[in-house]
Amino acid sequence: MNPPIDSLAAFKRAASPGTVWIMRSAYLAQTTLDPKVWAPAATGGMRKKVAHRQSNAIAFGSADHDAAFILASANPRKHGSWLWFPKAARCSFPDADTIRIAGADEHHWIEYRRVTDPPAAPVLQSFNPQTNEESHVQ
Repeated sequence: MNPPIDSLAAFKRAASPGTVWIMRSAYLAQTTLDPKVWAPAATGGMRKKVAHRQSNAIAFGSADHDAAFILASANPRKHGSWLWFPKAARCSFPDADTIRIAGADEHHWIEYRRVTDPPAAPVLQSFNPQTNEESHVQ
């Protein structure tokens, strides 16, 4: 059982390398000014896997493409999709597995929902971009 995400500090602890998250966001439609939630229908959001964590940010790689995740893990500065941690006052916690980060107004937000437990042991992986070959060692 995962500890609940009820603060920004709890989210930072939960977002360890290898964990998978579903990301959704909300915005106002340009033409109608209606609030919209962006989330691909198949998964309810974009699946992202934490590739790197530091004190002020985390870098995501693709949870659905091993090669892209390996590149993000090997060089998060170049290949990672970064989330810089906001001020705690901008965060809310709709349930025990979700953090919602407020935008400029109530119609703009981004949300991350935990979908897996942290891995029991790290998996060493490598990727050779010249041959497009992956190797997995457990």
